[in-house]
Amino acid sequence: MKYLTTAKAAVLLGISASLVRRYGRQGRLGWKVGRDHVITLDDIARFQATPRKVGRPPKAREVRP
Repeated sequence: MKYLTTAKAAVLLGISASLVRRYGRQGRLGWKVGRDHVITLDDIARFQATPRKVGRPPKAREVRP
């Protein structure tokens, strides 16, 4: 099993390294061991296969009488 750094995982996913670390803390990508994040190629493939919403959610509109 090959482990990737957050920088290499970020390049493969096309996102920033800080976003990779955030997803690791949230449990969405790899896992955290001590101060390091452990990410495998299987984790990358599973993350890419997961559908995600893109963009900002719409604002709630108020109903005026």
